[in-house]
Amino acid sequence: FSLTAEETIDLYKTKEKVEHEFHILKDLLAIRPYFHNLPNRIETHNAIVQWRMLLLSVLKALLEDKGLVYSFEILVDILQQGSLQKAIFSYPDFKTYERTQIYNFTPEVEQIFKILSLKPQRFHIKEITDRV
Repeated sequence: FSLTAEETIDLYKTKEKVEHEFHILKDLLAIRPYFHNLPNRIETHNAIVQWRMLLLSVLKALLEDKGLVYSFEILVDILQQGSLQKAIFSYPDFKTYERTQIYNFTPEVEQIFKILSLKPQRFHIKEITDRV
């Protein structure tokens, strides 16, 4: 009740931004399962979603500093386009190998990796020595 008319209008104008942020947290960054029975699972779920939002916000800010401006929705879509496949090959009485391969490595993701000074290994095989 102590706000002026101008302050009330300014506060009302932020409503869309706040609702958009809740949309991102609730829909865009949601992880499954949606329903939990135990309080510690609810807290963990919320923590994971909030950490994901924080990391996405930091990535978005880093990219904006380099001239790449994406909305949260588009950035999440770009990051989810590719896929990673891991396979373990065990040969009886021989060695065990892990194969990692990246699929659908889009030009946008490649540009993001360059900005972050990361060099992805699109195909990698390593020997696993600690398996029984």
